[in-house]
Amino acid sequence: MLICKIIKREFYCIGQDATISQAIEMMEQNKNGFIVFTKNNKVIGVLTERDLLSYILKNQDYNQLAYQYAKKEIITFQKSRTIEYILTSLMEFEIRRVIIVDKNNNFAGVTTQGELIRHIDSEAYKVKMKLFNLKNLHTLITQDINRTINDTFKCMKKHNIGSVIITKEEQPVGIITERDIVKIIKENKNINDKVSDIMSSPIIYADINSTIEETLIIMKQHNIQRIVILDTDNKYKILGIRDIFHIIKGNYNNLIEKKLQQSKNILNSIHEAIIEVLKINNEYIIQWCNQKAFDIFGNNIIDKNINIVIESKLLSTIIDSIANNCNNFEQKIQIKDFFYKLTCISNYEINESSFRLFFIDISEIEELNQNLQDRIDEKTKTLQDLNSTLEQKIKDAVEQNEKILEKLHRSEKMASMGEMMGNIAHQWRQPLSIISTSATGMLMQKEYGILNDDCFVKGCETINNNTQYLSTTIDDFRNFMQGDSKIINFNLKNTFDSFLNLVDSTIKNNNIELILDIQKDINIKGYPNELIQCFINIFNNAKDALVEHNKEDERYIFITLKIVDNDVVIIFTDNAEGINNSVLPKIFEPYFTTKHQSLGTGLGLHMTYKLIVNGMGGTIEAQNTNFKYKDKEYTGAIFTIKFSLVSKIS
Repeated sequence: MLICKIIKREFYCIGQDATISQAIEMMEQNKNGFIVFTKNNKVIGVLTERDLLSYILKNQDYNQLAYQYAKKEIITFQKSRTIEYILTSLMEFEIRRVIIVDKNNNFAGVTTQGELIRHIDSEAYKVKMKLFNLKNLHTLITQDINRTINDTFKCMKKHNIGSVIITKEEQPVGIITERDIVKIIKENKNINDKVSDIMSSPIIYADINSTIEETLIIMKQHNIQRIVILDTDNKYKILGIRDIFHIIKGNYNNLIEKKLQQSKNILNSIHEAIIEVLKINNEYIIQWCNQKAFDIFGNNIIDKNINIVIESKLLSTIIDSIANNCNNFEQKIQIKDFFYKLTCISNYEINESSFRLFFIDISEIEELNQNLQDRIDEKTKTLQDLNSTLEQKIKDAVEQNEKILEKLHRSEKMASMGEMMGNIAHQWRQPLSIISTSATGMLMQKEYGILNDDCFVKGCETINNNTQYLSTTIDDFRNFMQGDSKIINFNLKNTFDSFLNLVDSTIKNNNIELILDIQKDINIKGYPNELIQCFINIFNNAKDALVEHNKEDERYIFITLKIVDNDVVIIFTDNAEGINNSVLPKIFEPYFTTKHQSLGTGLGLHMTYKLIVNGMGGTIEAQNTNFKYKDKEYTGAIFTIKFSLVSKIS
């Protein structure tokens, strides 16, 4: 992992014109006890709590410039370095705070030893060593609880430490750090007050039988840099993050060496040639290669110029690619009778003088490609011969497919006709019963001599009204079955009335409540009877879903017809729980259906789409929706059809 992934910048960067007071406030915000001074975004100094204490105990003028007390000689690291690289440097140079810059030396952020430990390879600090085996546990530096704050700081300064354990009758009862002292001085507390007034308590302890790993977990949980330990001799010792760094150092170096060897073993087992190249004195030298590279290029290539493997021109191309931060270099090369795909892996920001070359054998692929090219040439000639007749074959196939679709469309309509016949039979029962009752009633009244003119006229009107209803039903059914052969102007309200007459029985038989919002006097141009079939297709899908998912007393279909922005909008909405999202994009495709083959052809919504979009120049969309009806929330499908008031049909 690169160090730039874990660095922090906020509350650390401050200008050189900042005062002592401002520096203290920023340290309190970042809670790590130091700040970084910058000028034109360049690092020019670092100030710690210890630096501040050395000043403010002598002079409590907080308006002084803080920069004059900062350290000016600063070690910085590039943000493109790895965490492992930074960790090794900290161990070597005894650095506690890491200042990170970019490649132009602009300040990028900071990190600390504690943060690094949390991000390095966990194997490096999962040390099973018990604390009682450690030799670098420090004896506590303590101050009695009755000592003053000033005494305590002098003790810290004398022993060059950042914290002191406070004791009462030689038993640890609290701890005070440089941060505590800086804070209380800023708050204008008397430095001659007792240290017990500001110490932190209780103290966090670790068991002497704990492992390094367990101790680190405790320190992380409490966000502390030091922990107190009672050893086997009942003496108190202290262990800090810096001590753990030294413990980890040997373990970490062994781990890196072990992983490096494992990496080399893995690379040697790879069947592709790998060469590591290092730039030394302007010459690119082969530093390491795996066994496959020895097999291809010979055993005497180590410490030789890479030009014995690749040409100078190709090397220049690779170097330019690395310099431009291009990590996807790839080129086909030939060595003797073999072909290789050459790739390069490098991180220019981390190490611009080292890169790794991979030679992937593609000889077999090249041979196959050549054979394939020969076959392609042969097939191309055959296709050219077929191409002259292909257009006619496609035309014939399209016509045949259209005929099949037309047959299936007729089949779909015949299925609808069967359902409509059932609907009509159900619708006719009541008016025929009324006609029969009226006629026989008048005959009986005539037979008993009680038929007067009013009863006769009323009976005849009843018979005539129901006869007209039957006639209208016959006309709706006949028009529906005949279809439309030409485009006409028609009234949508009348078309809806015919549609509702045809499905009236289905609505009643399935306990569906229909909620209508139909605007009158809307005329469009198109195929009215075919449009009825579209409405029936949408209605039937909603009906089937309602029957499958909903209780009988909660089956709703909402139909709206209105004009919006010069468009005629027709909306069908149901509360049947919606359409599966994986299915929704496919519902207008031909032959697509979620029903059993015996229940659907998958053409209903496809033909609906074709008629509305291709036949009448409109649009149709389907989606899921959530809505409220009668103070209850529902989910369902919504189909929206739009036609322009200005006809799009030529």
